[in-house]
Parts: sequence; structure tokens; C-alpha cells
Amino acid sequence: MARIPHPKWVTLVLVLGLTLMSGCSRSGDSDRVSSSSATNGAEAHTKSDSSDDRKPLQSSTDASLRSLSASSLPVVSSESNDAAYVGSDRCMSCHQQRHESYLKSHHSRSLTRVDATKELTEGTIDHGLSHRRYEIVNRDGQLWHRETLMESPDGGSPADPLVMAEFPVEYAMGSGKFAKGYLVRDGKYLLQSPVTWYAGENPDAGENPLIGTGVLGVSPGYDSPGNAGFGRAVTDECMFCHSGTLTRTDNRHFFTVTELSIGCERCHGPGESHVAHYEKLAQNGPDGVDPAFRDSIVHPGKLNRLQSESLCGQCHCQGEAQVPVAGRSEWEFRPGDDFARFKMNYDAVVGDQPNNRFVGHFPQLHASKCYQESETMTCVTCHNPHQHAEGSALQELQRQQCLQCHQDDSCGVPVAVRIERNANQCVTCHMPSTKSEVPHTSTTNHRIAVHDDPPATDSANDRASSSASTQSRIVPEIHIAALQHTPAAMTSGEAARIQALGTYWLFRKHLGDPRMASLARTAGDSMQEVIQSGFGNEEIHANLAMLAYLQIPMVPPGPDQQATVAVLWEWAMGFAQQALEGDSSAGESREAALEVAGRFFYRAGQHQSAAAAYAELTKLRRRKEDWATLGICLAQLGDVQGSKSALRESIRINGGDPDLYETLAIVMGTSDPAESKRLKSIAERIRKQWGRPTETP
Repeated sequence: MARIPHPKWVTLVLVLGLTLMSGCSRSGDSDRVSSSSATNGAEAHTKSDSSDDRKPLQSSTDASLRSLSASSLPVVSSESNDAAYVGSDRCMSCHQQRHESYLKSHHSRSLTRVDATKELTEGTIDHGLSHRRYEIVNRDGQLWHRETLMESPDGGSPADPLVMAEFPVEYAMGSGKFAKGYLVRDGKYLLQSPVTWYAGENPDAGENPLIGTGVLGVSPGYDSPGNAGFGRAVTDECMFCHSGTLTRTDNRHFFTVTELSIGCERCHGPGESHVAHYEKLAQNGPDGVDPAFRDSIVHPGKLNRLQSESLCGQCHCQGEAQVPVAGRSEWEFRPGDDFARFKMNYDAVVGDQPNNRFVGHFPQLHASKCYQESETMTCVTCHNPHQHAEGSALQELQRQQCLQCHQDDSCGVPVAVRIERNANQCVTCHMPSTKSEVPHTSTTNHRIAVHDDPPATDSANDRASSSASTQSRIVPEIHIAALQHTPAAMTSGEAARIQALGTYWLFRKHLGDPRMASLARTAGDSMQEVIQSGFGNEEIHANLAMLAYLQIPMVPPGPDQQATVAVLWEWAMGFAQQALEGDSSAGESREAALEVAGRFFYRAGQHQSAAAAYAELTKLRRRKEDWATLGICLAQLGDVQGSKSALRESIRINGGDPDLYETLAIVMGTSDPAESKRLKSIAERIRKQWGRPTETP
């Protein structure tokens, strides 16, 4: 690729047009799956450099986070536990009762291979917003999910429905307590299916035991006119909280599941040395084992507060933005360690209260007086993974858990009133269930408190993640809340790098929300400061490149428009080049840098360089835009056959885009007029549905 001079350090130009972002959105950003991210803005960590004058984070979780940040807390290092994982089945022979209780847990069903005898073998979702129909199809015992175009006004389909995509279902993801999603297979990629089973009430379920009281619906994030279809590829990061172990590669999209569900070792540590020791002990007696043996198994009940919260928080403390520590992966975490040594999580909070998200329990609990006034309260105080009470037994267990610290007569409401209102159940009043952002589900509010009124389902925090069209005209203050302490051993430079990246990813998470414009300014400034401090890497450069690129469509009309756009492109390409010269060969940073470079070359008419960038992108990830742009570039270079193949792959990935059919029709116009005509007719069928008023299903 042609070398673009790196821009000089000047006052940040990237902020141009950010205040005009209220109507802006970017295709694909809303479909990121909990991508690697986390925030900036202000800092919530113990400073390890006295010269660091950044202001500390102000949030309701500060006191509890500071209480966890003391360097004196004993933490088991992952480097001291290098035993291999052996799988939960190896635990069963010696720990039968524990294993049986584990099988009753939701962890044991977090990921399962799809069995047609245990799943719905047929079902249909008519999604009026996108004019798409999703179907479950059984082909000789193999379940497939299919996407077709809804074409008739009554929601039906013609005799020859337009099949946009269909893939075999490989995994069911989720225990089924709240919902169960599905992963389909497309060659080396796993994709999230648009079809999800929700455990909500369904009066039409009848006697079908596979449906029970559940209902089929589109997956979270898909209820929109232009949803992702089968375009959302799953990464190893997505699988971290649903699978036991993976065999990973240097590309986040390519991995092999080695243990399906969350198993014993995710809480107790890898068991290789433990199993080997006790097998030798059983075979040879005490004389046959190493007297210096140190058991690698962790007893969660013996962990301190920080270690215990890290154990649960590796999956249940997910921020809107998540940033890995440099050179680390969450897969390196071992029970007994501090998860903040591997990944930091952040939320964008409106006002003073923590978000009411489905995975927002940690910041809610940290804001609770029950937690703040206790030195030992943590998740396992109330949640025992090996204890599974139901019905009245569960209600009594919850009540007794509260009475460990509170006297029955300490409640300000008379007993008779409590019995009448909620059968004298503490959690009903102090931990109410409210609607969550996940369709058909509710979540328990873990901010244990006196709630005078039921929490609003359309709170400021809920609106913070909604589209710009539903935003309040008042722009409230945004707080960047760290969900973990910053480890005392982390250098100030690394903390600043993580903080800058976190701010950037929160901005990307809320792209189009005018209240988040300040995050972009802060992210741009902070990432440049990180580079100047010597802590810049390809991830920083790639994100600065993308941040500059995102400003280009927002440059206001005027006589200086072309000059401003040219400066922004110079910035974007300069940073993209720096990222591509870094060490990363297949990470998300390289993808972002290649995307910026490819779009620059395509815009400049440099089709050879653009084709090279997109050809590499198609090997790193699965996106229709990459294949489509590659196809157009190849056509411009005279490679008609290569262009046809690339455009057909783009359509195979997402068959609901009429532009793709029309572009391929143009390429095939001379070589195959009949096929070109057929493609144009398909594009017309899709556009006809897009032009018809939509009804909310």
C-alpha cells in the first residue's frame, strides 16, 4: 500500500462535527457483540504514579472499589497455576454429590449441542419491521434456521419464497431459565441466529413440552428494520461466558470448543495436577506421591472478597465497554486471581444510579448500603452454585439470608402489611424485578434498598443506550463508571491506555447519541496522550484511525468542507498505517486499520490497493461489505470472474440487500443477460417490501 505521511501533532481536529451526531449512525456498529471494549473520561483506580494528576472517577461505586484496591490483599497469580484443564467429567468419579448438584445449575447448561429430539423442530417468526420471516426447518434430524423475504401484505410468502440465508444449527446457548439462543455454522464461522427462545408466557403453547410456556422471538438487538440477519459472527470473547474451554487461534473468529458448558474448573481452577496426585495416591498410597505437592484446586469459600468477586465477575460483571490488559486475555484468568489484571469493564451512566442492565448486578450491589457496610458480603453470600432451592423453600432461604444481618423487627413496615403485600418476602420489596433490555425477560435489581416507587422501565440509563430518535432534548451529564478497581501493580501508563480505549469503545457503543459526543473528544485527546507517553500500540493507532474516519460524514456543509475532509482522511490514513506496521497480524486492530485504508483507496480510485486491503479483510472476518467492495474493485481491474465470486459471497452472507443483487447484475450484464435480469428482479422484490409501510409485529 502507498505510504501516507503521519500527521503532525496539532490540536485535535477529530472533534469536528461531533455535536451534530444526534442523527448519525453507522451500519454494523450496533451489531457488535460485546466487543472488546471499556471506557475513559475519568479514572477509578488507585494511582501508582504520584505525578499523575488525572481526576478520580466520581460514581456511587467509588467507596466499594477503593476498599478492594489495597495491594495487601492476597491474590493467587495465574502464573503460579499452570496446570492443564481436564474437563468436568474427570471430577465426577470422586465428587459424585457435588457433580450432581452442578448438573442442576444453569452453568451446566450454558452451551449444548443441538439435539433435534430436545428442541423445537418447527417454528416461524414473522418480523414485520425487517420484512423477514425466520423459520426452523428439520432436515433428516438436522435443524436449520432459514431467513426468507415476507412479500404479501398479510405476512405470507409466494410459492417461490426468496431465501436470503439458511444455515445448520450447531449449538444452543443459554440454560433456558431466561432464554436460549442458537449458534449456526457457516464453514469455519459460528454465527448468532436471529432466532431465540424466550422463557416468557406463551398462551398458545398448548401441550408441546418443548415450548412449555416459552415463546420464539428475534434475538436481542435484532428487533429493527435493518437487523443483522445471519451477519453476526461469534468470537472467542462471546464464548467466554458460555463455554467451558476453547482451543483458540490468533484470530478471534476461529476456535474449537473443547468443553461445552461452564464446568467445575471455571470456579475451582484447572485440575490436571489435582487429578494426577490423587490418582497416584489411590494407586500407590502415601509413599507414591510427591511430598511437596501443592494442590491447584481452589475452594471459592476460602477466597477473600476481591478474589471471590473476580471469580463471579469474569462473566457476571460485563460493562458496556470492555478492554483487555495489554498482552493479556481473559482466558488466562484462574480462580483466585484478580480479573482486573486481565480485563477492565466500564459503563456510561446517566445521573447517579448504576445501569439497570441484564448484566448490571455488580455496580448495583456496590451501590448498596448492605454491601458498603459489610466487609465480607459478596455474591456467594446469597448465591451458592451447589444449592438449588425452589418455590417456598427458595423464599424461606432468601429470607434467612437477609436475617443473617437484619432483625425481623427492623423493617419499618408492620408485619401484617408485609404479609399482605408480599408474603413477608424481603427481596420482593428491596430487590424488585424490572424489565430488562433483553426481550421478554426481567432482571432483579441488586441495589438492595428501600424503593419507594417501582423502578421505571424507561429510566435515564435505559434511554442512554437507545436510539437518538428517542433521546430527551435535555443533555444530562454522563459519568464513566469503572466496574472494577485498578490493580495497584498496574502502571499509570497502562491504566491511561485502558482508560482511553474504554472511552473510545463507549463512544462506539453509543454512536449516534448526542450525549456521548464528549466521549469522542476525550477519547481522541487521551489516545494521543498515550502515544506521546510512549504507551501507544497498534490498537491505539487503529482506533484513532477509525475515530477520524467516523467524523468525515459529519463535516458540516460549507466552503471549507473539502479541506476539512482531506485533513481527516490524512489523520485516518496516518494512524491506520501506524497500526498496520505494528505486531498484530489478525486482531481486531488490524481489521479496523485495513477497513480505513481500504475505504481510502477505494474512494481515491486506487482499486489495486483497495482490493489488496479487502482481500486480506475477507480472510480475517465475515462481512458482506468487505466482499462487496472487493467485488467492485476486481470488476474495475478487469477481473470479472473474481468480481462475480466476491459479489456472490456477499449475497450469500446477507441476501437481503438489493444493492448487492443490482451490482452483480451490472457485472454479469454482458456475459449472462438472463442471469442479470433475474438478479434485477430479485432486487426489485426486496425494494418493493422496503417501500411498503411497516407494521410493528
